[in-house]
Amino acid sequence: MSDDSEAGEDVESDNNGSFAQNDVVIRRSCCRYGSGCTHIFDPSHRDRFWHPSAPKLNNEQLKSQFICNECGYATSHLKVLQVHLQRKTAWSNTSLIGCRINCLVDLKEWHEGFVLQFHKSGKHYVEFRQVNEKRWLIMKKIAFYILERPASEGKEESEFKEDETEGLAPVEDNWVFCEDISLDYTFAQSVLFKIYGNSIQETGHLTKGHTCLTDADRLNAQYVKGSLLYGELLPRGANKAFGPDRLNTSSASVLFDLGMGTGKILIQAFLQFKNLRYIFGIELSAGRYKLAEEALLRMVRLLGEDNYHVQINPGRFIIVTEVVRVSEEGDGGNAGDNGYGKSSSGKEEKS
Repeated sequence: MSDDSEAGEDVESDNNGSFAQNDVVIRRSCCRYGSGCTHIFDPSHRDRFWHPSAPKLNNEQLKSQFICNECGYATSHLKVLQVHLQRKTAWSNTSLIGCRINCLVDLKEWHEGFVLQFHKSGKHYVEFRQVNEKRWLIMKKIAFYILERPASEGKEESEFKEDETEGLAPVEDNWVFCEDISLDYTFAQSVLFKIYGNSIQETGHLTKGHTCLTDADRLNAQYVKGSLLYGELLPRGANKAFGPDRLNTSSASVLFDLGMGTGKILIQAFLQFKNLRYIFGIELSAGRYKLAEEALLRMVRLLGEDNYHVQINPGRFIIVTEVVRVSEEGDGGNAGDNGYGKSSSGKEEKS
């Protein structure tokens, strides 16, 4: 919550960025976990953050629009959505001035700070008000993320409008940092939002992957002395894990997801990397497997049942094979042009 506040009228609490307290309108930040945040019912969390609502789209629009899974912004142009996703985390030396950030100080603790100025030496002057300290920092060399960007010129601090530019970096060519957001990732995260809804951004201990467990799951885990401990990567986190400095998925042909949970990583990889020939997912929990199976079938219906060949034994396994259309002018091609593409399978592991 920003220290800056101005008098104003009462504002509805969670469809905009402000709320009224003692006749004072206090500006809040957009929750970085989006509309799927499982802390949304925590009053202290709601006092600090607002949560974007999902776009109201009909079935035809769902098929024609590309959607940001984090804020619900929708557009008919994939490239426009790619830039939108890049601008969420991008920054330049000048655009960082005035931003409220969360910074890992001395590789020990996270502190909230305000970027006050930039020096030609490459350092930014950051004020950490909670600990009453100011420092010159080389932002390219430390871990931080932007909580709130300064209001646009000519826009009052207490005023808020939900639009696609809120909280985004200015469009410019000299960004110091721009996250690796490919068109394939942009498409994949949009499809994930369409088939999982707000749960694609779920965090905490009350996600669907936690609450879907059955009594049989618990008994089975107890019998084999297994663990039902669960956590998920959000789409951006998975995108980084897939990157050249980690899994280097763009150079792979096979991917295994052992303990695939509700199938989000499995489906993201299936959609994002055309080079993968086979993608295998295995899950012990019947409850989590059921959610993954349902999501995969929704993906097939959304993207066109004629584009996939599906083999399924409900609750046991599902194999989805992408049909590759061979062009009439094609030469019959390489090994990948045999009429089929890659496979995605999820199998419930049995002891």
